[in-house]
Amino acid sequence: MIPSEIIFENNYPVTAHIIFFINDYLIYSLIGLVGLIIFLKCKTRFLDYCFAVIVALGASELIKFFVDKPRPLPITSSLAFEGGSFPSTHTAIAFTVAFFYLLVCHRLSAKSGRGGKTKSGKSTTGEYFLLIVIFLASILVGVFRVVVKAHYPVDVLAGVVLGFLVALPFRYYDLITRRKR
Repeated sequence: MIPSEIIFENNYPVTAHIIFFINDYLIYSLIGLVGLIIFLKCKTRFLDYCFAVIVALGASELIKFFVDKPRPLPITSSLAFEGGSFPSTHTAIAFTVAFFYLLVCHRLSAKSGRGGKTKSGKSTTGEYFLLIVIFLASILVGVFRVVVKAHYPVDVLAGVVLGFLVALPFRYYDLITRRKR
């Protein structure tokens, strides 16, 4: 157990296990489920998605290497979080996933008609609901990183910005076909 888990368990024994379970596994679930959706929905962009997640991980770790900001919880034992705090890699990856889905695979409202239907007549309500769920999961990843004292709020905000900046080029460039859209 890390020290913040011990503090949380003493004050909130029931919710501590739930919060730390979500903190540990929500990011992996988000990457996997959105990856599966992208694979099924727009297969040609799946490798771009994988590359975007790897770029977000690498960019975040590179920034952490040079900034080396200490974490909010002082390292009092070998069980504390390791490495720098700025930016939050979990949040950067979560928002890369969310923004990639929004910018690359989601049919934006510009293509929709007025009753929530596309020009082909298919309803977009399910797509918007899925988009909201993906962004809510990404927000939860960031919030839980602050709650468990792994990051400061500014680290999480930097992760959101980094996630957007990593996903944005994929809106205009397809790595598989190597052409601009």
